[in-house]
Amino acid sequence: MILDSRSSRRTRSRLPPISVSIQVIYNDMLVLEKLRAAYKAAQL
Repeated sequence: MILDSRSSRRTRSRLPPISVSIQVIYNDMLVLEKLRAAYKAAQL
C-alpha cells in the first residue's frame, strides 16, 4: 500500500511538469530580481 501511494504521488507530480517548471523558474527570477534590487540599494 505504501508503494502504491508513492507511485500515485509520482504520477501526480509528473502530470504537469512544464507548467510547474515554468512557475518555479518564474519564482526564482522574481527572487533574484528582489535580491539584486536589495543589493543595489545596500551599495548606494
